[in-house]
Amino acid sequence: MDRPQLNELKNERRVNSEKALKALRAVEPLLADLPLSDAVKSLRSNDLKSLREFRYAALFCYGISKYYGFPIDFVFKEASDYDFVASWQSDDQQHFAPVQMKEVVPERLNRTAALQKTIDKLTKYPSSHDLTVAILINRNRELKLEKITLPNINIAALWLFWAASPDQFLWCLYGNMLEKPEHTYFEYPMQI
Repeated sequence: MDRPQLNELKNERRVNSEKALKALRAVEPLLADLPLSDAVKSLRSNDLKSLREFRYAALFCYGISKYYGFPIDFVFKEASDYDFVASWQSDDQQHFAPVQMKEVVPERLNRTAALQKTIDKLTKYPSSHDLTVAILINRNRELKLEKITLPNINIAALWLFWAASPDQFLWCLYGNMLEKPEHTYFEYPMQI
């Protein structure tokens, strides 16, 4: 990111990923009993796309904060080469990392979508040395991570994450795939 982008981000509102997820979870039971379409309940309508992407950003930042052991917030601001910006405080300095979010959508939406295809398309980012790519795997199939091959990509990091339980209370983060990836499990934060 260039200096003007960084200066602009310093003035943007940062969202606490844990608080955002707790607020979203508090609304879900209220929606469950309403006569709404599945597209609306799953945030799959065009009008709710921004809210869906906000939730994904919060999930990723919360998961990565569990991996690193310190809070990671985000600036929900899209630009041509990223969907949001992760932000954290360290050594009295504010750090920013642009994140491009990808999704392997559920089979009912696209039967041919696949994790390997999604990863292969990352070659379109020619030189994004500070870009992190996070891929949400929104499928119930068993993952065969050992079969994934990485094309020649020039990004900072590649992370995968998915719901590890049907009720979406347990999640798994896997990465950084460009280094020595490992699994980190985390629970969806709940109101106490």
